[in-house]
Amino acid sequence: ALPIWARNLHKAAQIVVHDCNGVFPQEYEAILSLPGIGPYSAAAIASLAFNRRYAVLDGNVMRVLCRLFALSTDPRSSAAKKHMQEWLDVAISRKRPAAFNEAMMELGALVCTPKSPLCSRCPLAALCKARAQGEPENFPPAAKKKPRPHHHIGVGLIWHRGKLLIARRPEQGLLGGLWEFPGGKLEPGEKLAATVKREIREELGIDVSVIDFFMQVEHQYSHFTVSLHV
Repeated sequence: ALPIWARNLHKAAQIVVHDCNGVFPQEYEAILSLPGIGPYSAAAIASLAFNRRYAVLDGNVMRVLCRLFALSTDPRSSAAKKHMQEWLDVAISRKRPAAFNEAMMELGALVCTPKSPLCSRCPLAALCKARAQGEPENFPPAAKKKPRPHHHIGVGLIWHRGKLLIARRPEQGLLGGLWEFPGGKLEPGEKLAATVKREIREELGIDVSVIDFFMQVEHQYSHFTVSLHV
């Protein structure tokens, strides 16, 4: 199965062909309605492709604004993002919104860099509160790293008459639509063999007999790690 972004791309292309006569929509709301496109992507497409007046707030722009206003709050918080988005929505050029967005993103990527920012080359240096304080690298404040949770997963290799069963995950949710050996999380006080039997019954509605342990696989995701007990 294709990953979710590829399926969304295919669905969006079908909508453009069948509902929009093959012409990609130019208005923000229409772009936002396409599968797989959220507010950030819709604003970027509307602005950069069609010069619509929608401000784009990405990581580079966040860093520029955090230093410009010497914001001491976490820029990833909802309140900080809302404040920065409101400022951009007012400040963005009416005649050249695409150029404004590109300039802000390039300013963060090439000048207002995370380490050793080139303040002497910055067109906003005279207005920058972080530079005035003499410590621009202190902004934005470093995020506190939370320990990544670790999960133990019981996974079953289900054999029947010489064939191996592979199940497809639900379309919605983590790794939606991809294929897997069925199983799930180990519950407190539960043995792995019991986890496998329980999860397979819940997911597939079938009962299995656990024969033996096969192998253990360690895997890392961006926000958690897993041990797959097969």
